[in-house]
Amino acid sequence: MLVPIVKTATGRYLALTEVAVREGRTVGYCRVTGADQQADLECQVGRVKLGALERGLRLDAVVSEVGSGLNARRAKFSRLLADRR
Repeated sequence: MLVPIVKTATGRYLALTEVAVREGRTVGYCRVTGADQQADLECQVGRVKLGALERGLRLDAVVSEVGSGLNARRAKFSRLLADRR
């Protein structure tokens, strides 16, 4: 199966695939490690929203939080995983 690939402005490559129709909600999740990165978090949220729009996804919510990646203490992420609506 051939999949279109695009290179982002940051140099990453994204594989664009067809979106499967599913029941439930579509939620974006963004995280930075420190409160001093609030501007980065806002940019990340904007990129997630734009990426969803470009792929024809309707986001029901974008959840963002500040927390270290060194441990599993990500309260909002854990709630997302537990919420199976």
